[in-house]
Amino acid sequence: MPSSFVATRRPTPGGLNAPAFYVGGGREDANGYLIDGIDAQDPHYLTPSIFPSVDVIQEFKVQTNAYSAEFGRFAARVSATTRSGTNQLHGSVYDFLRNDALDATSFFANYAGLGKSPLRYNQFGAILGGPVAIPRLYRGRDRTFFFLNYEGTRIRRGGTGQLSVPTVEQRNGDFSRLGYRANQPIFDPATTRPNPSGGGVLRDPFPGDRIPRTRVAEFSQVVLGLYPMPNRDVATGNNFFAPLSDVSDNNQGMARIDHHFNTNNSLWFRYSVFDGLASNKSQIDYGGSATETRTHNIGLNYLRIFRADTLFELRLGYNRPVYLILQDGAFQKDYASQLGLKNLLRDPIGWGVPQVGLSGFSGIGSDTNPTTQVSNVYQLVNHLTLIRSAHSVKVGWEGRKTNYNDRSER
Repeated sequence: MPSSFVATRRPTPGGLNAPAFYVGGGREDANGYLIDGIDAQDPHYLTPSIFPSVDVIQEFKVQTNAYSAEFGRFAARVSATTRSGTNQLHGSVYDFLRNDALDATSFFANYAGLGKSPLRYNQFGAILGGPVAIPRLYRGRDRTFFFLNYEGTRIRRGGTGQLSVPTVEQRNGDFSRLGYRANQPIFDPATTRPNPSGGGVLRDPFPGDRIPRTRVAEFSQVVLGLYPMPNRDVATGNNFFAPLSDVSDNNQGMARIDHHFNTNNSLWFRYSVFDGLASNKSQIDYGGSATETRTHNIGLNYLRIFRADTLFELRLGYNRPVYLILQDGAFQKDYASQLGLKNLLRDPIGWGVPQVGLSGFSGIGSDTNPTTQVSNVYQLVNHLTLIRSAHSVKVGWEGRKTNYNDRSER
């Protein structure tokens, strides 16, 4: 399976299945990430905010100890440098495909007679780099270069969803088969009376442990309607099985321009963007959730060589990870009003099946709160490097401003 430059599994930024690793006994969120010297870390999850394609990485380095002050604050620092164009026009196109052709059917899928769970993993992209040239206007050979990249990922990962759901008889109030699917004697609350022999109360059971349909509350009827019908007749355990397929799609791109004014002055600019969608499906309609991700990462760097032993570098950076987390059913159907639930968010952004628990059966719905997380990290770095004989001194200053907004509707 393709990997990112920090892990061996396909990434999604942030806390959304972001790959990470452990260094020196530190936790996975104790690492720092830089791309071309620009901050590439999500301030909320403390994991990478963007993953450039492996094909755009010129080199990367993992520093775990004894690194200089400019790379401080973390147990380990991962630094990646992107490629730039050259005087020769170069490009490539690639595609990686994995499917379920050689996979075995899982135990639960076999048991339910559902067949093999689907798996589609497709990663594809292209790179192109070379000198900038505008016919009859500009010839960038030896001076101005470009490098472009696009990469897309399409993943369909299947599984088998399982639930313990009410049977047809139980939906009609028939609990007469005691011990079958957690059936117990059902007492009529309308017959509640004081216990003449002591404390507490007494109630009479429904005749034959069958509840008349007229006694089933409207709320219960709506909740029962959200449960799928069982497709297995078993006395205990899960009696509903269904195939599930989660989606993980993303597109990302990078554009970089390098310009050499002369032998002593150079400038580069890079813009990277990542756009992704990941789903978490449920066995019932509108009970799952989905997360949309979009990250912008921008860098501008100026290098001035005063002489062979004196260099100055000025760098500007901008990192903007954005996450939108929504329950399936948002903007589609207001189940909370249909169930008569009060004091809940009425905005359509919060619609979907609320989390409901039913004693003796699987719970349904989701407690996902519609959440928007937006971070803006501004970065200014300047360095002066002095080399004198066998000694070198590097001094500089870095400033960062972080705006973090986490809005969760409840």
